[in-house]
Amino acid sequence: MKKITVSFNTITPLYTGDAWGECKEIKPSAIMGSLRFWFEVYCHFAGIKVKEKEELNYKKFIEKRKENLDKNEFEILNELGITCSSRIFGCTGWKSRIEIKRIDFYLDDNYLYPIWKKTLYSLRYKKIKNGKESEIIPSWYFPKGFFGNFQIIFKTTEEINENILLPLLRFIENYGFIGGKNNLGYGRIKINKINGEKIDLNQYNFDLGIIKCNKNITEEIFENINNFDDLNENKIQIIQVNFNNNDLSSLIKGLIKKKAEYRKAISNKFERHYKFGSTAKDKYNDIQGPNATKIIPLITKNENGKYVGNFLSIWGIKNFGDER
Repeated sequence: MKKITVSFNTITPLYTGDAWGECKEIKPSAIMGSLRFWFEVYCHFAGIKVKEKEELNYKKFIEKRKENLDKNEFEILNELGITCSSRIFGCTGWKSRIEIKRIDFYLDDNYLYPIWKKTLYSLRYKKIKNGKESEIIPSWYFPKGFFGNFQIIFKTTEEINENILLPLLRFIENYGFIGGKNNLGYGRIKINKINGEKIDLNQYNFDLGIIKCNKNITEEIFENINNFDDLNENKIQIIQVNFNNNDLSSLIKGLIKKKAEYRKAISNKFERHYKFGSTAKDKYNDIQGPNATKIIPLITKNENGKYVGNFLSIWGIKNFGDER
């Protein structure tokens, strides 16, 4: 096992709230949960089995180790049907092969975000329920998150670091999120240094063969589109709207307004709630709330330091966690 020190800075606020809805620290459990979630998302799109809950019979694992001394632990886990994700991140009876030893963070003293807690839009519309008409005024609450630089010390093996952890961090930097409130665009990060050095993460690609998974993830599961109507459930997609703004607050408001407009335009209740999220439960339409949004504001910074906003679609995870 070796230690890897990764330095990050936030593009958008990082939120790992507590039971009182306050973000006072960067929680290791939130970081590990995000790493696992995004790894499982693209496993799902690559056709690699994902399970919601999993348990290893450790007694059977030890018996097989004794019977097959020439096989490593991942070969035996494969034979016992433990999924790729659990081989790396653990499950009941099996410890994660990636650990967080320490997190240090440095708050930006000039951080003024959010400059609002609730924002209202001119996108008002009428809704009739039980014969009564009411006016709907969309509004959003923006909690204070962490904004600044932070450093995580991971502990893992050299093989997992180069073939899984670093490619995973590369993916999250480009497409993923850390922590919660992703529906607001929170959780976008940039990797500064690894072990004190600037490193081009593009040199690291997944090799799941080291954990005895016989299928690797390729760029074929990604697609860029220019219209919400072209959403494909079989791919991870970037919806190109190319909002540009130097002000993060204005950019996020613009993205959320765009998303709200498209949500309102979908007449099918199940499709609307599934794609864009809902807390509603409707047994007659097979809607089980709360249901997280599958269309997420994806905010980056260009070479000039200006914020650029698009959307990420992971619409196809409707069977996420099922055995296939």
